[in-house]
Amino acid sequence: MTLIVCLVLLGVALGAMLLAPVVLERGTWRVHHPELCLALWYLVFGSGVAAAVVGVGMAVVAGIRARMTGEAEGWLSPVVDQLGAWGGLAVAGAVGSFVGAHVVGMVVAERRLRTDFSRLAAGARERAARLDGLVVHVVQSQEPFVCALRRGRGEVIVSSRIVEQLTPQQFAAVLGHERAHLRSFHDVALRIARLNAACLPGWRGPVAMERATGLLTELIADRAVARRFGAQVVADTLGALAELGGPERATLRLRARLLIT
Repeated sequence: MTLIVCLVLLGVALGAMLLAPVVLERGTWRVHHPELCLALWYLVFGSGVAAAVVGVGMAVVAGIRARMTGEAEGWLSPVVDQLGAWGGLAVAGAVGSFVGAHVVGMVVAERRLRTDFSRLAAGARERAARLDGLVVHVVQSQEPFVCALRRGRGEVIVSSRIVEQLTPQQFAAVLGHERAHLRSFHDVALRIARLNAACLPGWRGPVAMERATGLLTELIADRAVARRFGAQVVADTLGALAELGGPERATLRLRARLLIT
């Protein structure tokens, strides 16, 4: 009986992590309710992880109990329980090693990002300023880019082209957008989505989850800053950023339309 429960829990975990993202991405409701969609997404994902942990734990406990009481209960049930326990441990070990390898890769990439961020910030140190609760470093560059990092209360690197082309109110909206990302821990959500996709390559669900998480976090930050500056101001800011060029032009215009429709 215990083995059956363990298998059911593992099935629930697999379904939650692989199939739920496919279901939740259907329709256009998610772009109009990004906070709800992201919350449901990670609630289901977290439930799947919890089910997997409980299932493996039950299998291990059943195996230990079977080992201790095997002589008194006969041989069939204890043998089945022990096989389930060893199988659970083998699966847990394999998954742990696989996930650990990807975590190490992500940690190395994160350190490289922080090193590059620090190098850029050091080059712009003379122009650093604290604006809207963030330490802002303006880098001389004609490429339009802005990047936030969770360091201290938050730091932002922005290209001089964005500062020169946007109005003060639009630039304040850009900073508010980055601050919304940091306050809502969107970087953590993105890391979880990337790790899930890396650990389950070739599956549609995790890939969809990673792709949609990026868009949903942007929409959530847009809505957060729109509550302060107004939807039209934020839409105009996104339109101005799209006019500067770059690979995100289409996405910026889409986000602007979603704010005012």
